[in-house]
Amino acid sequence: TGSSVALFSYNNRSLLGWTLNSGNDKAGVLDITSKLSYQNSNISTPNINAALDSLNSIYLNASTGYQNRSTFVIFLTSSSTVSPDLDAGKALLVRQMATVFAIDIGGNNTTPEYFERLTGDVDHNGFSVSGPGALWNWINKPLINGTNPMNTFFQQLIAYQQNYIYNNPVPVTQIMADFIFAIDQTLLTQANFTSIQNYLVNLTAQMTISPQYAQVSVVLYLGNKTAGFSGFPLNSNTNYMQLKNAINGLIWTDSAGQTTSDIAAAYDFISNVMLRPAQGWRFGPTFVIVLSSAFNSTLYNGTYNNAEIQQLNSVAHTYGISLTGYGVGSQGFLTHYCRNTATVSSPTALTIASATSMNMISTIDSQYKTDRFPPLPPLSSVQADFIFVIDQSHEMFASDFAAIKTFLTTFVMMWDSQNIGIDGSQLAVVSYNSQGILMQSTFALNSYKSGTDLSNAIGNLPPVSSIQTDSDIATAIKYVNSYTLSAAQGRRWWKPAFVTFIGVAQNLTKPLDQSQIDMLNANSQTFGFDYFEYPTTFQYLAQITGNIDLVERISDFDFSKPGVQNYLTFVEYIWRDWANSNSKRR
Repeated sequence: TGSSVALFSYNNRSLLGWTLNSGNDKAGVLDITSKLSYQNSNISTPNINAALDSLNSIYLNASTGYQNRSTFVIFLTSSSTVSPDLDAGKALLVRQMATVFAIDIGGNNTTPEYFERLTGDVDHNGFSVSGPGALWNWINKPLINGTNPMNTFFQQLIAYQQNYIYNNPVPVTQIMADFIFAIDQTLLTQANFTSIQNYLVNLTAQMTISPQYAQVSVVLYLGNKTAGFSGFPLNSNTNYMQLKNAINGLIWTDSAGQTTSDIAAAYDFISNVMLRPAQGWRFGPTFVIVLSSAFNSTLYNGTYNNAEIQQLNSVAHTYGISLTGYGVGSQGFLTHYCRNTATVSSPTALTIASATSMNMISTIDSQYKTDRFPPLPPLSSVQADFIFVIDQSHEMFASDFAAIKTFLTTFVMMWDSQNIGIDGSQLAVVSYNSQGILMQSTFALNSYKSGTDLSNAIGNLPPVSSIQTDSDIATAIKYVNSYTLSAAQGRRWWKPAFVTFIGVAQNLTKPLDQSQIDMLNANSQTFGFDYFEYPTTFQYLAQITGNIDLVERISDFDFSKPGVQNYLTFVEYIWRDWANSNSKRR
């Protein structure tokens, strides 16, 4: 159900390796890898076409474990040239089945020319590191205080995987969620009940039942109460065979002529008893599937039991299937209780091959992906503290500063005026040069309470000319840590903070203080704009952010440019993850 790994090597021909169906166990992969032997070769120009042939004929083949799912082919090479020349057609065949990355480990300091034809997108899928040892640099600090291209490689791989997940169904075997099936026995005959048991046995056979993947609970209920609280909790069965036996061991209860069921009591029982850590609930994606048979709800009087409905909907997705055709439609009680509803002609018509069941799985897939990988929110929904730290050293002309102010004003206008302030987003500006903080061109987070006032304040910021080409960003960082990120200046600990540097100076007035950098990154999200694209500016901004992907080289602040768009996306990602981690259901 997890990942599989294949490996083979090549020089002027393909050498031995192992296929995907031999690499689906972590311990086994590590064992095989430890036994790999070095194949000494004097060949300086490898035959990459032979490797492509092996991928097409052997490794990307269903008979050797290829499953036509998200697949990555990663070339590690130390050769700047190949012989014969790369066959673009063979490379294309591989890319039709997998995303191709290429990493130059030869210390060439640039990606070889053939990487573009190999990967199809060398800008995003081609990398060059200083040597084989650099492959290790990401391990200790994959995202912090490191500028190794391997960081970028793994982030790009993750981005491809997330895109695949968004656009393809998650295999049921890989879903990590809690499922509670609430079975209404009111109008079920014993034969009907057996049919539902068979359905659950067959449905859950598609899942990976374990404390790490899918957990399943069943609650049985009738007309006036849960059926003696019969059923079982989420953590009672840790594998499929245990779950199958538990489902088959459920006991049918005769409803004794009742036609209504107490779905509200079932909801209350699920919310207050079953969805508790002691019963195995993991506070993650949760699905309550109601298999309803009653003609109506016991307590239905036109007002419904909204408290029970709202309580359960706050922590779980609810899906109702009418086994008898009752309770659905715009006025049906099941429609009111469950966010999604469907119906079958009879209890025996509910099978894993039925359209109703397959549509439910499709809906669960969509909701599951939203929970696990929520879409980016609009920027206007972000509530955060933004601090822009602007270098006004010699390289920053008045016209450049005016362009930055236009960028900041446009940025502020993304929010409604009333959404600026303590209950929305706040913005501060810190200006500095070689002399330290420029207080006349600086203001705090809580200085302005509306979008209009904030925009006017940005427009009135004065440029400060300097003859010094160096700049004291170390003092700016210390100032932000000590003052701008303080409660007295408006910092809200319950909201995310973004500290964005706009740097121009090539040289620093004083060395960076790593302890101050660490403090800054512990209390905020940092990003840098290298405004004039100087190498040294990029380097010290990368040291501050701890990640080269959080520094954009930019020549203007046009919102249509990739650098600005990447920054806005970064803000949206951080806000999404922050909001999701602080919500009740993740």
